[in-house]
Amino acid sequence: MLKDVFGDMMNKWGYGLYNATNVTEDIFKNNPYVDGFADYVDGEVFHDHYRLFDPTNSKIPLTTQMLKFWQFQDSELTDTTPDIYFSEEEEKFGKELLGNVKNYGYIGVSSTYGSTADTQMLVDKVKEYGDIHWFYYGETPIEDTNLNLIKSYTSVKPMDLNIRQQMYLRVNAIVNVGNESGMTLWCAKYSDTFVLGNKFYGPLHGERLNGKPRKDPFKTGNFVDKITYLT
Repeated sequence: MLKDVFGDMMNKWGYGLYNATNVTEDIFKNNPYVDGFADYVDGEVFHDHYRLFDPTNSKIPLTTQMLKFWQFQDSELTDTTPDIYFSEEEEKFGKELLGNVKNYGYIGVSSTYGSTADTQMLVDKVKEYGDIHWFYYGETPIEDTNLNLIKSYTSVKPMDLNIRQQMYLRVNAIVNVGNESGMTLWCAKYSDTFVLGNKFYGPLHGERLNGKPRKDPFKTGNFVDKITYLT
């Protein structure tokens, strides 16, 4: 469907003409509000550019903006944080995977950890939760990072879990910390969630100052309620 709708435009986005089937299933699988998946579409496409943006308030969740465009009232927008729905099989697998592990935290950091933000803020937040067990997902072994102060941890990457299995660990944690990513933003409804913001350069979105890129997490449309941004 993406090829039919967008054609060669997708190449300009830098993603290439990939197969998005796994992505849609990862996100919407077992969701009782999704009737099915479409391989083609006729007529107008409604997308996340249908939104209202207040330049005086960049901390408006994208979902809220879209719903306001469609004239939903504030009383109907009590919670726009993301949901995930697990099947009985996924629940069983997750519980067996956790075993007796309770009250744990999850750290998810990307390959840019340590190069785009002040990671000490993340370390300090981890310290606040004391000597709990942590699940750690990162490109660099935890012992080679400034998170090596953690005594009890499980490395997630060698476990070869799919995204939904990883999400089961995340949403059942008492706290999630990490870089800004879709998976981290997905946890807001279920746990204390702390996102490490990138360094800011310049006052405007997309501006480059002295050759250094900047990113405002609030103006990219990724702002999610119930998340604490460490900036």
